[in-house]
Amino acid sequence: MSAGTPHLRRPALLLAALVLLLVPGAARGHKLLARHFLLPGRRVQVESRFDDDTPCGGAAVEVRRADGSLLLRGEADDRGLFVFTYQRPEDLVVEVRHPGHRVDPPLHITKEELMPGYVTDVGCRLAACLPPPAAPLTAAILFGGYAEPAAGGPAADVRPGDWHNPSPVGGLLLGVGLLLGVAVAFLLLQHVRAWQARQAKGPPGA
Repeated sequence: MSAGTPHLRRPALLLAALVLLLVPGAARGHKLLARHFLLPGRRVQVESRFDDDTPCGGAAVEVRRADGSLLLRGEADDRGLFVFTYQRPEDLVVEVRHPGHRVDPPLHITKEELMPGYVTDVGCRLAACLPPPAAPLTAAILFGGYAEPAAGGPAADVRPGDWHNPSPVGGLLLGVGLLLGVAVAFLLLQHVRAWQARQAKGPPGA
């Protein structure tokens, strides 16, 4: 019996080796992956999926600054999507976890990626603050007067040459509007230049 024991153990050893080979493969089949997309309005969408392309609904998402401080946390929806809004361009680290899984390494989002969307959003918000060109207030700012609709009928289309009753209020509004526009443009330019100067210097201690 003892002489035949090694022959009896060989199938068991082969089966054990086969199991060891299959287990890592199963673990790899459930690896958690994540990627990010930039959306309009200073938003970032994080998509979490397993490597078999199955959405990871309910994944826990944490967004941290470069120094490790927590910016926000949330949970992915049933499609594995999580959207957040950033206030200013900065380096961000996004950690995604699910019971028994985590994205390793975590997502890294650079301030260079976020800067174009930030500048575009600020410009759109500035443009949205201005009234539409056909509005009476805009007409007063541009032409220093107002247009009166025909009595008993709808307001007629009025061309710039038809504006009348000039008022000093219109000139005052025009001046204030121009000053505000120049001030906002100057502040935005200063912000961009300061950011570019920090980029040129490189990280502290470099």
